[in-house]
Formats: sequence, C-alpha cells, structure tokens
Amino acid sequence: MSNTLNRTIEHVAQLVHYPIEPHDEQDLPAALNLATPNGNYHASAHWNISWTYNYQVRNGQCQIQSAQVSLNTQMLMPKIDIGYDTASQTSAPFTEYYNNLISHEYGHLDFGVLAANHIENLLLDKTIMDHCDDLGEASNARANDIIARYATADDEYDEDTDHGRTQGAYIYDLIKG
Repeated sequence: MSNTLNRTIEHVAQLVHYPIEPHDEQDLPAALNLATPNGNYHASAHWNISWTYNYQVRNGQCQIQSAQVSLNTQMLMPKIDIGYDTASQTSAPFTEYYNNLISHEYGHLDFGVLAANHIENLLLDKTIMDHCDDLGEASNARANDIIARYATADDEYDEDTDHGRTQGAYIYDLIKG
C-alpha cells in the first residue's frame, strides 16, 4: 500500500529490532521463535491516533477552527545480532524474509495513515452545530468510528495475507531443505 500522510499530521515512528542468533540457515526458524517477544509472530506493527481541536463561534454557531492529528507507529522486527558469527548461507534467506516481513508490517501501518488522514479531513470538514459540546461529542464519536473501521481492516489484512505468508513473510517457505 504505502500511503502518505497529510502534511499537517504529526507522525512519530519507532522501529525496534530484537536480536536473533541462528547458527545456520536451518536454525533460522528456531532462532526466531526463541527470540521473538511476540509469541507466535516474529514482527509486529501498531498504530495509535490522537487529536485535538479548537472551536470558533460565529453568530451563535460552533465550528472546528483548527485541528491537530497525531499518529504514533511502532514496529518490532528481528535482526541477526551484530557481531554474531553465523554461517554465510544464512544471510540471503534472512534478508529475503526480513524484507518481506517489513513490507507486510508496513501494510499494517498504512491503515493508521489512512485513518489519521480520514480523521483530519473529518475534523476540518466545516461542520457547524449550535453547541460546541455537541460538535465535540459528535466529532470524537465519528473519529472513534473511523479508528474502529480501520482497525477491522487491519485485522482483515492479516487474514487475507495469512499473516504475511502470501507476501513471502513465512520463514519456513524460504529455507532450503
């Protein structure tokens, strides 16, 4: 997917690696399974959106004048421990796996980007109400609905890709043996 954010959305991204120490190509799955902090999954990607806005009242009508949407993303990925002496044939399948895995994880983060853009557009859509409290309640409810829809789409993405397997992010498919 690889979507881009609206220019005014603040984005804080974090990529964290955890070390793995495979002896050789055949040991890659075991090394990944041993080291992963995610149980059954060797990588993870999460997104969180927050927002603030300011009202403007004109002629007794309330409207959102400005909004700030923030997207925080975190990704956790494996990495062969620096300085670890692993067999040279281990590098190629791990690199292919890593590239496919990170591509899959970025697909998850795309849902956060889409949701953040959608929320910013919602908040700046020029909706007018008689009372600012009502406008705030309605805007927050609609933004939370947007998050729920994109979170569901994010879950469906894993179902559709078999958690990345259809994208080459399954280590057992990449090991010769």
